[in-house]
Amino acid sequence: MNELILNFLSNADPYPNLFDIYHEALKQFNFSEEHEPLLRIFEIRLLEEIGYAINFQTEALNPKEIESHQYYRYEPEQGFHLLSKDSQIKKYSGKQIKSIEKMDFSERDTLLAAKKLTRETIQFHLEEKS
Repeated sequence: MNELILNFLSNADPYPNLFDIYHEALKQFNFSEEHEPLLRIFEIRLLEEIGYAINFQTEALNPKEIESHQYYRYEPEQGFHLLSKDSQIKKYSGKQIKSIEKMDFSERDTLLAAKKLTRETIQFHLEEKS
């Protein structure tokens, strides 16, 4: 978490809510043995706070809602794109996307999808800053 904050933020930019997000994550770490979901929540909230929020509601370049029974590919600069069912592209199910939006990581595949999604988004935006 510290590394993400250091890499994303400059000393000159105020992020008043970020300290609260960070503090809450640290408190939760002390009370939980499951750190992976806490890290995903922190990463998603950090991205939101610094202006790189992931749109979990609608398709990229389209006002159509994400549907649980569909599959999507993800591009960090645009969002989720609907895929055909037989597509061989790395994909996220609409069900996973909706669960990630709710921060519901009770299913292992959703937690893994969230990890892949946040890593992809963070890597893209860190490369953009370089």
